[in-house]
Amino acid sequence: MAFSLHYLLYYSGLFMLCCVLYQATHGQAGQIFKFNIVLSFLLFISVGVAFWVSVYFGQSVNNHTILSFSNPRFLNQVQVWLVIPLLYLSVLALKRQKSSRTTSFALMLSVAVIIATDARGISIALMATVLLWSLIDKTWRWQILLVSSKVIVAGFLLKIIFLSPLLSFIFADGSLEFVSIRTDSPGRIQLWKDSLSFINFWGNGGGFFICTSENNAVPRFGHPHNSILQFLIEWGVIAVISYCLLLALLLYKVVTTNRRAVRVSGLSLLAGFAYSFVSGVLVMPLSQLLAVLSISIFWRCCTGKSENLKEQNMKGISFLLMSF
Repeated sequence: MAFSLHYLLYYSGLFMLCCVLYQATHGQAGQIFKFNIVLSFLLFISVGVAFWVSVYFGQSVNNHTILSFSNPRFLNQVQVWLVIPLLYLSVLALKRQKSSRTTSFALMLSVAVIIATDARGISIALMATVLLWSLIDKTWRWQILLVSSKVIVAGFLLKIIFLSPLLSFIFADGSLEFVSIRTDSPGRIQLWKDSLSFINFWGNGGGFFICTSENNAVPRFGHPHNSILQFLIEWGVIAVISYCLLLALLLYKVVTTNRRAVRVSGLSLLAGFAYSFVSGVLVMPLSQLLAVLSISIFWRCCTGKSENLKEQNMKGISFLLMSF
């Protein structure tokens, strides 16, 4: 009971933060997207410095030791909210025949880090989102695919040059491979099977999984690595149905809208939620912060420009209450 109250208070805080950010992001979505460039550079440096220092001193290197995060997935869970807005800025610059070197380079660095950390989940989520975008946005289709293809190739080359294995051959033993494609499952399927035993109709309350899994499921997992199972175990069937309906409404809005700002901010959300089906995107604090910011931007973009402030706020609060 204490844990459930703790989680309810925590999510209430996130809700209030979302309301504050909704007000603060008025007319600022484009500027906020540009901050993603800085974040992408910093994330790459956090990986690069750890890798370069380790290689220089002859230490063994793998995707768990080349970055400053305790787990590479924590970094990927931050990246997933950055890539689609960066791709939007790059394609927009291409359409306007303006320079987008900085934005494109930030995208390349993000791809390099994703490859270096062997992140399959975020790769699939982002590629599916980009393909969806290209399918529903006919006027930008070829530009989206062109920029995406160039960024993937360039990101792969940057990974080879700066993160493996050339520097390893110079300073160490070349322990990193050019390409490593995992074909195994890191315990996800078994974890999901074990998680099914915790399900009941009304849910068990916030924090139930992490407390119970220590004795029943795989001990090293603090959450089921699937947002649907997380909701089902902790908040029950009704919450999961509501969650899935909201995702369906988000997808419908992205597909049917004629406003590109709504589409791009919605696609950024879809990428994050897609990744949450195989990871803890909605559980980890840093990722939650960017998720709340992304929801606020989408919420702001959805409000009609012709409405007065009071009408906007009432519509926005109603939408957000439904989402929580």
